[in-house]
Amino acid sequence: SAPATSVQAIVVTQVTATFGKTTIGASPDTFVSERKRVNRYALAEPGTVTKLTVYLVPTATSGSQVMKGIIYADTGTAPGALVAVTEQFTFKSTNVAGWYELLFSAPVKLAAGNYWIGVMTGATAGVAAFRWDSVAASRDWNTNTFASGPSNPFGTVTTDAEQTSLYATYTPQSAPPVPADTTPPTLSGTA
Repeated sequence: SAPATSVQAIVVTQVTATFGKTTIGASPDTFVSERKRVNRYALAEPGTVTKLTVYLVPTATSGSQVMKGIIYADTGTAPGALVAVTEQFTFKSTNVAGWYELLFSAPVKLAAGNYWIGVMTGATAGVAAFRWDSVAASRDWNTNTFASGPSNPFGTVTTDAEQTSLYATYTPQSAPPVPADTTPPTLSGTA
């Protein structure tokens, strides 16, 4: 019989990166109801964002609290136009402390630049706590009913020093997929 040729499969992996606060803050605070809050970070290169990730901790309050991740454009001094909103996530009082993903229904393409990323919470308060570090004038927030969705533009802000443990994961648009193995195809023996 004739020799058979077998082609080795090449597994392709996507390079991902993050922007935001990827460390667990030293201070705790609880999420109040009907509020959105964001921190400003620089995206150094064009990228496609797939999710936001936030560090959450259960409190002594029983029940559940809904939230969505949000991205706003930067006006130079404050959050401006709404860019994207994640799917709804429900945090329950039975959840454990840890990093939780807020997923976008479709990837969000962003140009390099500054963005405000954060969380908007629903009508229930105090079930979820978050962690933060004190960084002067790092957070902008305002009241916004969850049922109406995040306002566009962001609106009047109150500024404080709570830099939340929350970051965005993205795939750089300039980076091609990286093959996991670049070994050339090999020939097998005769069949």
